[in-house]
Amino acid sequence: MIYKNLIKNNNTLNELLLFYKKNKLPNAFIFHGNEGVGKEAHAIEFFGLLNCTNSKVDNACGNCNSCKKIKILQHELLHIVTPLPKSKSLSKNEHPLKALNEKQKSNLIDLYKSKGEDPYFKIKLEGANRIILNSIKEIKKTISLSIPQNKIRVFLILNAEKLCFPNQESANALLKILEEPKENNLFILVTSEINKIIPTIKSRCTKIYFNNLKSKQIENCLINLNISNAKIISKIADGNIYYALKIKDSITLIISSIEKMLSAITSFDIDKWNNEFQNKNKDEIIDNLKVLNLFFRDLKLVKENNDFNFIIFNKFESYYLKLLKKFKKINLSHIIKNIENTQNYINMNGYAKLMISGLFIEITKDFKNKHYSQFKIESWVSHN
Repeated sequence: MIYKNLIKNNNTLNELLLFYKKNKLPNAFIFHGNEGVGKEAHAIEFFGLLNCTNSKVDNACGNCNSCKKIKILQHELLHIVTPLPKSKSLSKNEHPLKALNEKQKSNLIDLYKSKGEDPYFKIKLEGANRIILNSIKEIKKTISLSIPQNKIRVFLILNAEKLCFPNQESANALLKILEEPKENNLFILVTSEINKIIPTIKSRCTKIYFNNLKSKQIENCLINLNISNAKIISKIADGNIYYALKIKDSITLIISSIEKMLSAITSFDIDKWNNEFQNKNKDEIIDNLKVLNLFFRDLKLVKENNDFNFIIFNKFESYYLKLLKKFKKINLSHIIKNIENTQNYINMNGYAKLMISGLFIEITKDFKNKHYSQFKIESWVSHN
């Protein structure tokens, strides 16, 4: 194995192994599924298998010269294509990395190093919103170069949906390459938004779907990394190991923040509520709303089924009962829906602070099950 701490998707690896053993590799794959399920790492593992010099194993041995180069993402036959910021204009034939300034190039080297060490690390440069046309032109130059016997060159395209936005120029250029496949060259497109990839590219790729990870798999991974609160984090992550690792160091603060938010709600104190969000950035607000929503899902489970077996926050058991006793008319379905809508619209660049205040007003109405007018989340969205 290339990555010792990868949660293996054995079904997918076996499916890929079958293509390899039968010598029926397609020209291109699309690895798709939700965020945080290991699509990128499995693509790197598969490349390792294809080029490992230890032919007796069914996965990359991790020890041969080829595998050692893959571990630092410095293998001559692995070409990673990722969205790039465009700091300056390029001529038609210039290398895509010339679009970066020196600081961005240095950052990209560090990102590659981190990806080689961590299967779930995201290679993402600030301002990188698209896969630029020069990256595809570089593929066209590289694909015609010779390849050592019995080896496979892989073009690994990360965030492949960004081929198609804001325009389809890069996607159309790639399509022409896919229409004329070259022997011993393999494309692996990785995406969490396959619906954004143009149909003509999808039709020329073999699709491999990655299921969400199981909560227990994530919990065991976190335990192996000596991370506390592994059980709670794994349940909050909802199958996304990337998200679990993202919040591992802040989970205590997040739960503390949720307690303060609940205090503000139950005391109907909007100032206390707004203060809790005052210094949080967009991602932190989304994280807090996600966990708050899980709290209310727990509360709904207790209210409807009196069931504590499947709740996430066991420490709140007595609090759930007190809350339901005090607010007997609470409309939990409406609260959950409004929190989800608020998350979505903040993600769409709605004015977060205004929307958070609006959410508080609606939640407090739901605690009394008393609505004076229909809440329309669109009214809190900035269209500027």
